[in-house]
Amino acid sequence: MLNKVNGIYSVYIISKSGGLIYNYDVESNFPLTEVEKTFSFPLDINLEFNNQRLTVMFGQRDNIKVGYSLLSINGDQINGRKYKDQDILEEFLTNEENFPVNLKFGWPRLSTNEKIVMASMFHSMYAIAALQILPKKSSTTTTTIINNSTSIMNDNYRHYNNTGIEYMETNNFRLNCFQTLTG
Repeated sequence: MLNKVNGIYSVYIISKSGGLIYNYDVESNFPLTEVEKTFSFPLDINLEFNNQRLTVMFGQRDNIKVGYSLLSINGDQINGRKYKDQDILEEFLTNEENFPVNLKFGWPRLSTNEKIVMASMFHSMYAIAALQILPKKSSTTTTTIINNSTSIMNDNYRHYNNTGIEYMETNNFRLNCFQTLTG
């Protein structure tokens, strides 16, 4: 059974060209995933530096899961690989003098760059789905005379706005897509 917490986590407004116009994170709806624990030497969790974060790669235990990132050391937030002018992986966590150490793990928040990448990727998927899901219709053409001008509309593209991605769902979230009349 999938446990879901109802609520909106984030709102993204994306332009027709795929650029992120606006985003809003509803911090109060984010699930609490942070786990803080005191460790002794040697550290039995394997950390790796991926995507500008120290991430748990092996050694899941005490609600610290693979994929969680190291958020703070002894109550001090970390950013990247450095903590007090020491490399965390090669100097700080390998030195027995720094233990016992209090480490906080959890899901990291998306950076601004990751939000921009996600918005443009979702727009690209939506655009591909909107164009390729169109059913093949007969190639009839409709001619309409409005105010002494002629407009020609191909039936193949009459229902263009009715296709595309309505939502994407995973085990962790549901991503809804609402398109405005202006695009």
